[in-house]
Amino acid sequence: MSLGRDYGVSYRLVFQPQRVRWHEPLVIIGHGIRIRFWKGGIKGHKISGFHDAEPTAKGTFFVEGAIEEVEAEGDSVEVLATIPENNGEQAKEAAKNYVESVVGLLALCFGEQILGKPVFAEYYFSGATGEQGHIHVPVKHLVEVSIDRNLASVADEPLAKLYHSTIGPSIGMALRWYAGGLNSDSPVDMYIAYFIALEALASGYFASINPKPVRKEYTQLERYFAEPRPTINQRLRDIVLSFVADFPLSMKFEAYWENRFGHKTRESSGFSELNRLRNALLHGSIRSVSSQQLDAAKTLLEKSLAKEFGLENLMNSRQSAPALLEFILTYATVPQERPNK
Repeated sequence: MSLGRDYGVSYRLVFQPQRVRWHEPLVIIGHGIRIRFWKGGIKGHKISGFHDAEPTAKGTFFVEGAIEEVEAEGDSVEVLATIPENNGEQAKEAAKNYVESVVGLLALCFGEQILGKPVFAEYYFSGATGEQGHIHVPVKHLVEVSIDRNLASVADEPLAKLYHSTIGPSIGMALRWYAGGLNSDSPVDMYIAYFIALEALASGYFASINPKPVRKEYTQLERYFAEPRPTINQRLRDIVLSFVADFPLSMKFEAYWENRFGHKTRESSGFSELNRLRNALLHGSIRSVSSQQLDAAKTLLEKSLAKEFGLENLMNSRQSAPALLEFILTYATVPQERPNK
């Protein structure tokens, strides 16, 4: 059974279950998905490193990620999904989402004991020019940073601010999701992580306000329910009032931003749109995010965290570095025409 049997972009995940066994191999194929319950050896590709461009004093040189075919022994589950498209990141994300959804379905059907740590996880591209296709190595550009004692001291004051902040736990949660997003290789996972971090900051700040803000709709309904005329179940009354009492997330974030920055900015004005995208992703009506949307969420989060720790100047210099690096890399990789003599 060929890995590149279908043309398009495939994502393949192989894992070894914790406490599940089967007497003989079996396979389920349908709806663009293949599930194999395999016994014995199964081959896959171990991908180490990534396509990296490193600027040096002598120019830019490129490091190629290594691909090695290896074989794992024992009972394994393989889930492979193919999206019959060639639109790059969107197809990759769709295939990965499909596979992870199927893994969740397997856990629902057979229990959490069928889950296990991934053995292989790889993207596979196959086109009409050849049945075999090729394995995808991720691309990432990181500039090396040398940390000395002076640079490390930058963290001293922010640590103190985190410890003494009235919303310290919320900031800590935001930092965890920020790191999780940075370490992810999925644009959708990165976006959700960044957004949850923003939500933690806004909700944490709103919960710290004293006295707690009260919506005018809540006050009106509270007076209405206090009168003897309404005939309403007490439990339903409590549910309605608790629902109305809570502020929408966009209002919470607006209050948080204005408290920290004093006014709206171009970045903060886009939060409502980011919130709508997050809802669309969770509801399944949208299954991918653009690089612009991802950058908008990341920038908004980084500026918020920088403000909490008084690192605005440092963050501003960092914000310009990726754009500068991208320009340098583009210039280095595009063949330049020789001037006419």
